[in-house]
Amino acid sequence: MALPTLPRPRTIVVIALLTFALVFLAFGRALWQGFQSDDFFLIVQNLAVRGVTPESLRLAFTTFDPELYIPLTLVSFQIDSLLAELQPWMFHLTNLLLHTGNALLVMWLLLLLTKQRSAAFFAGLLFAVHPLHTEAAVWVAGRKDLLSAFFILLSLITYIRYRDGKRGAYAISILLFVLALLSKIIAITLPAVIVLLDLLWERRKFSLQWFLDKIPYVLLSGVFSLVGSGGKERILSMISIPEMALVAGKSIAFYLWKFIAPHDLSIIYPQTETVSLLQPEFFLPLLLVLALVACALFLWKHAPLAEDPERNRGLAFGMLFFLITLSPTLLHSRKGDGMIFAVDRYAYLPSIGLLLIVALLLPILLDRFRSLPRESVRIAAGVLVAILMLLSFRQVKTWDSPEMLYRNVLRLYPASVDARVALAGIWREEGKTQEAFDLLKEGLQYGDHVQLRLGAAYIYAATGDVPSAREQLQKASELRPQNPDPIYMLAQLDEKEGGTGAAADRYREAVILDPSFVGARVSLAKILIARGTFPEAEEQLRAALQWNPSDIGTHLAYATLLEKMEKKNEALDHVRTALRVDAGNGEAKALLTRLTQ
Repeated sequence: MALPTLPRPRTIVVIALLTFALVFLAFGRALWQGFQSDDFFLIVQNLAVRGVTPESLRLAFTTFDPELYIPLTLVSFQIDSLLAELQPWMFHLTNLLLHTGNALLVMWLLLLLTKQRSAAFFAGLLFAVHPLHTEAAVWVAGRKDLLSAFFILLSLITYIRYRDGKRGAYAISILLFVLALLSKIIAITLPAVIVLLDLLWERRKFSLQWFLDKIPYVLLSGVFSLVGSGGKERILSMISIPEMALVAGKSIAFYLWKFIAPHDLSIIYPQTETVSLLQPEFFLPLLLVLALVACALFLWKHAPLAEDPERNRGLAFGMLFFLITLSPTLLHSRKGDGMIFAVDRYAYLPSIGLLLIVALLLPILLDRFRSLPRESVRIAAGVLVAILMLLSFRQVKTWDSPEMLYRNVLRLYPASVDARVALAGIWREEGKTQEAFDLLKEGLQYGDHVQLRLGAAYIYAATGDVPSAREQLQKASELRPQNPDPIYMLAQLDEKEGGTGAAADRYREAVILDPSFVGARVSLAKILIARGTFPEAEEQLRAALQWNPSDIGTHLAYATLLEKMEKKNEALDHVRTALRVDAGNGEAKALLTRLTQ
């Protein structure tokens, strides 16, 4: 593959500044926004994100988030906290810089593949401001998608340079691939992309060297797949393979449509209807996906007979790139008690395949309208970028607060249980008890659901109506017997009423159903400490810390246990650890005072 010459350094600087300016105009509002949703567990209350120290680095490389193995992403958070402690703007700024870098790398990759500077530049700008990338760009927890894409693109680009004769680039590509895997496991799709690149673009024939080139990538993907399987993912009900295929088809069609018409975007896309081949929402997308695959294979097979064989191979590569890089995310439609059919940030990397198609078709389009003045073409391109930028800015506004996020979901998907329960929880904490209860009750018209019952139980318990809370929890447990949450809440009610024996039994049951249930382990340990059953209590607390080394409740319970065991210095270590997570924690301060007297 003959590589095109890059623009002059001055031109590259201008392009980089322009790209960042457009990214800032589209997504810069995020700099004034706070942390959202998973950010608190992943960053604010995470000891692995407390500066760059030997201990924080150890935690980053030995723990999950809790579902994914993302040590390099956690290290990037460490750098942010080192520079500006836990100021949200610093984390958002890093996201925007990474997204800008990815846009520039997309331009570079498309230039290498298409050799069309203007088309690559335009496609890169579309990547930079596309509304579908809002979630990845402005949600701090989306850092793993940005960082993995950054290293995936660099690894792919250096592999292309290796294939062009830069022998040293091969080792660099392997190293960058490792960094991508350490950022997010989604990078395991890169070997398949490289195989496609060799087969489609370079038409490289099979040989011993062909296979040897792929071995490190494949082995690394296998190793990290095994490592990544150790994360926590509570799945309370399984989805069949036919259902998974139908939801996957709907997801692919959805991403394609939102790439073309990026409006009505949401943080949650709930699948509330029955999954059936007889439903048009599943049957038609499945046909579309099959047609897409058939089209890619047709272009690939008949490329030599086409007027422009390289373009045909490129179109096939773009389609297959989109499908391959999207494929791992299609296995995650089941989330706890619910089902989703899409997540915006999952389209971040796959969209590059679609932009390659845009870059390849753009010269043909311009040739058809070559009579148009170049200035008109530039204006039209600028208008399209501006429209996408305005849509992105509008979407960023929905991230101003958690309440706005979930209100937006319910505006688009009133049947979303997750959004309804989350919004009710926000209102409950604000003292809007009746509003929260009405919101949950309204959700029952879309169907009975365990989370709605749990939310109602919280409200009843908070207002002192324990019998009604128990009733809701019993119904929730009947709806989903394998869900440990109703059992855990029933145990809490038992404990408040003095039934510690029944509470302990329920806590044990919750732990059996979900070994990663830290709250249940800590609550059980507290009862055991009160009984004087120290060995079992310590066993539960050690297990809890293995699942979440940053949990304040675990450290405080452990400190109390060690105090009773007359191990004051060890108890102080746990109290100080708790204060590192939350310096204002009143219980930790009181325990510290008692232990230091």
